[in-house]
Parts: sequence; C-alpha cells; structure tokens
Amino acid sequence: MLRFFVKPFLIRRFTWEQCERHFARESAKILALVEPLSERELATRTLVPPQTGLEDSSRYWSVAMALEHLMIVGELMGNAIAELSHGRLPEHEANTAGVKPSVQTEALRTLKRFQDFAGTLTTRTQLKLGNRASKTRFKHPWFGPMSAHQWNWVLGVHQGIHRKQIEAIIASLKAGRSNANPDPR
Repeated sequence: MLRFFVKPFLIRRFTWEQCERHFARESAKILALVEPLSERELATRTLVPPQTGLEDSSRYWSVAMALEHLMIVGELMGNAIAELSHGRLPEHEANTAGVKPSVQTEALRTLKRFQDFAGTLTTRTQLKLGNRASKTRFKHPWFGPMSAHQWNWVLGVHQGIHRKQIEAIIASLKAGRSNANPDPR
C-alpha cells in the first residue's frame, strides 16, 4: 500500500515548501513536549504500545533515544536529499538497522543537540541543494526508490511518527509505568 498508493499519489500533492513546513511543525511539537522534561524523564526507557510506522525494536526507548534517532535519520535524509538533487546516490544504504540510538545517550546533551538540529537541518540542506526536481532515485526500505522531493516528504512524516512515540513515552512516564525489563515482541 505504501509503495503503490502513498508514494505515487499522496506525496506529489505536497510542494517542496509544504514538506519543509511539515518537518518544522513536527519538530516544534516535539520540542514543546520534551523541553519541560527533567533529565530523568528524558532518560527513562519505557515500553510503548504498537504504533503505525514504529518497529517493535523501537518501542522500548527513552525520549532521549527517540531524539537521537531523529537526528541520525534526519542527517542521513538531509544528505540523501542534497545528493539526489545533484543526480548522485548517497554513499550509505538506507536501512532501519543502522539508525538505532545508543541506550547510553546523555539525555540533556541530546536535547540540546536536538534543539540545534531541529532549527538548522532545513537551512543546511537547502544550502547544498541542486535540482529539486531531479529524477535520480534512492531506495527507501519501505517505499522503494524515491526522489529528493519524496525523501523531503518522508522527513516530516518520520518526525510525526516519532512525535507520537514520544507522546506515548511521556504518557507512560506520567502514569508511572516505565517497564524495567520488557520484551517488545
């Protein structure tokens, strides 16, 4: 369904600028959620219920781990967007295994880095852009081959998926459920 409906029909309805605004809105929502949290709340791993777009292996994360993952993936996507706009393929393969966060991430430092990332990724990517309409494609693990424009759309969608994960983590923390040793399978 993703490859045959979402990719060909839905993505092309969004302009480049709408994609950038979607990423910025999702990033702002995430920051509003996480900035008031204590270091302990940022660092506590919590098992969240299954969610659309969220792999089981990602369900037992802390807020800081989710932020680190967003930065890892966002930087890779920003690079892919820029490379594709110049008709080049990125040097890395897009896969879910290579973008997992560290369990030992420093929560407050990660939050500070995410604040900077959220405010600068779009501008840093724009500075490296060539032809936004380039036909060069790079394979996404779920959507298949995608153009720079399509990757730009996924960037905001990915932020939204993990915003929902962060909301679930925070809700679990507020309810006092941190699940010390769960098995998400």
